Amino acid sequence: MTLHARYWLLQAIGWGLYSAAGVVFAAQAIGWSAGLVIGYLLFFGYSIGLTESFRRVMIANRWLELSSWRLWLRLGAGVLTIAAIQVFLVVSISLALTPAAGGNPWFSDSHGPSRWSPRCGRRSTSV
Repeated sequence: MTLHARYWLLQAIGWGLYSAAGVVFAAQAIGWSAGLVIGYLLFFGYSIGLTESFRRVMIANRWLELSSWRLWLRLGAGVLTIAAIQVFLVVSISLALTPAAGGNPWFSDSHGPSRWSPRCGRRSTSV
């Protein structure tokens, strides 16, 4: 197997396992839906696209030839940029794929009045 083929295989395995675990845990929490599956399929695709784009920028600009601290600074900035893009995509796709009639988990008040509890991120109904 060539190095190029191995790279793409590892990309697919890594992001595929991460996406599969995410969709399974999300489905246990909120139930299966077409929007959930489509959202995670899109997540799989754009995650590979973003990491491949980042890799190409690193190669084109010869980042691996930089001094250690410059390399780490650029890697950190790149990772934070990719993370910000992914957060934006996850939230916007989730909002687009979730029905507006009270089914949106980002704005749902279906559990009645509640306040956020710092313990495991669970909501507490005691006020």
